[in-house]
Amino acid sequence: MSSAPEVKHSAGNFRVLFADERINFRVERVYDEKQRGVSGEVTVMTTHAHLEPDIHRSRVNLLSTVSQNSFIKRCKEHSPALESLDWTRMLERVCREVVDLHRQGEPTISLAAHTKDESARFRIDPLIPDRRASLFYATGGVGKTLLVANYLGTLVAAGIQQNGFSVEPGNVLIYDYETDVDESQERCRAVAKGLGIDLPSNLYYRRAIQGLASDIEQLQREVMDKEIALVIIDSAGPACGGEPESAEATNKYFAALRSLNVATATIAHVSKAESGHPFGSVYWTNLPRRTYRITSTQAAGDTEYTLGIVNTKANWGQRLTPIGLRVSFGTDAVTFDRAEVKDVPELDAERSLRLRLKDLLKSNGAMDTATMSEHLDVDAGQIRARLSEWNNKDFVIINPGVPGVVPMWGVIAIANS
Repeated sequence: MSSAPEVKHSAGNFRVLFADERINFRVERVYDEKQRGVSGEVTVMTTHAHLEPDIHRSRVNLLSTVSQNSFIKRCKEHSPALESLDWTRMLERVCREVVDLHRQGEPTISLAAHTKDESARFRIDPLIPDRRASLFYATGGVGKTLLVANYLGTLVAAGIQQNGFSVEPGNVLIYDYETDVDESQERCRAVAKGLGIDLPSNLYYRRAIQGLASDIEQLQREVMDKEIALVIIDSAGPACGGEPESAEATNKYFAALRSLNVATATIAHVSKAESGHPFGSVYWTNLPRRTYRITSTQAAGDTEYTLGIVNTKANWGQRLTPIGLRVSFGTDAVTFDRAEVKDVPELDAERSLRLRLKDLLKSNGAMDTATMSEHLDVDAGQIRARLSEWNNKDFVIINPGVPGVVPMWGVIAIANS
């Protein structure tokens, strides 16, 4: 009699562990075949000391006793020391569990009866939600990879809370189409040095070649085996496995991401400098739960500059106000520090006009609309419209009803003080 197994599964990958027997079954690439039924690629391994860990692998018809018996025979031939194990009962249990889970798919759930998952809603709060897709985009050379793959990836792997980011620790995989392992290691090591830590051992790298949807079974295996919590894809163009303008290729890409059931962050380009959207199909904007445009003050030769993270889409809740990060390059180290967006003209323009007006009036006192227009380089008509919209909420005229006098506006908190 075999022991009760531990069963894990995710997106078509199955792990069945018989702890007492020290036998581990891995079943992948499970398909329904019209003539033969359900089959899968079965690998069996052992953790017994002094035995080769890999016992046997072949494709097995999970509903055929003949196919299962043939597999068992090969296992016994390869590992005679394990012949006394109840191979028949173990493999029958594996096949039954896998077939049932494969055919079950995702269950239909009553929303009224559902119990909310109270685990972390964000992998990096407030940027990257857990078990959902996020996308970061900008023109080339802005620092997207350094920010997302190297800095944010290292924060999650190390579990470091910094610059206002609340991090849920976890294993990270950088899935890279653009550089190589040496460059990625060098950049992540510089970021880790800037954080005052060694490079985390749970920050993984995989050089990618084919489109993500074509490689999804291998990626699913990596996510399950290494217990990956965050996958960072660099970058969207080659990862989509087709023309980025194609809705079909884009939909396949995000369906593959969804099958991983972990947090994902895709790095994407824009078609031209003035574009406010990621390059390609509109689905690059529609399908991620959150999208961010990355801006930068970097000029040639700068060893210090400011990155802006501008939230352009949030499917649930309000969009974030822009976030500024000061990036500094030292000797073999890169550091990130929070920057005040309002103090960086290139980034301040990304904030809402209401917030910019509030900060201006708080810092300089009451002003008329013409003076505000000069300070902010914004049309006076837009300013009047915003002030009227938020009149007696955020803003107030401090000299109302004075004939022949230009209205002066202030912030309510200042006017009432």
